[in-house]
Amino acid sequence: MIAIAALGAALATKAWLEEDTSRVGTVKLFGTPVYLFVIFSIDLQAEETRGGKIDLINAGFYRGVDISLMSHPSVYDGCFLPTIAVQGMNVEFFGKAAHASIAPWDGINALDALIQGFNNISALRQYLIPTMRVHGVILEGGKYGNMIPLT
Repeated sequence: MIAIAALGAALATKAWLEEDTSRVGTVKLFGTPVYLFVIFSIDLQAEETRGGKIDLINAGFYRGVDISLMSHPSVYDGCFLPTIAVQGMNVEFFGKAAHASIAPWDGINALDALIQGFNNISALRQYLIPTMRVHGVILEGGKYGNMIPLT
């Protein structure tokens, strides 16, 4: 949808420029590169991770560009819709490994601390204003079911 909307806008702008010889300009059409990462079989696009437009800027695609137009499909109608930026952070919990059935009292469970922190942040969502979002992913929660997770 994004690509066909961009193509339509580029063709319409080109036709508008050609209608009147007093209008001068060049139309460039290029798309954002998509990098797919597979994490637990979920595909994440460049938009949600590193930002493909940064690669285009670094490659010089925007040199000499005075106006840049972009379209993005949405469930809402409107020309100017609010957007939410993505800011990531990594959090690591450290504990002390122990065998869960022999001496669990010797361990400090990093996964329990992580889950409690995750749930507490989730409980705060009801107090966030509608333009705020909080999401999380647990990338590693231990390796063995019979061990107190160290990290």
